[in-house]
Amino acid sequence: MSDDDLDDWKVTMPKAIAAIREDARQKDRKRGTVVCPKCGGELGYSISSYNGHIHGRCNTTRGCLSWMM
Repeated sequence: MSDDDLDDWKVTMPKAIAAIREDARQKDRKRGTVVCPKCGGELGYSISSYNGHIHGRCNTTRGCLSWMM
């Protein structure tokens, strides 16, 4: 991961997680999609009912957001 990628990740990940938590809270669900803060595409997510960890993956391009907590 380059320094630019790391800087981008530091900005986009908190936005993605905040959007996911807000969507999950408003719609009372553990799975869904939000707008990807990096590319504007569709960011799918799931939240573990066991420990609250969030898994997310942008459905648009490789190299966009994708993580597992």
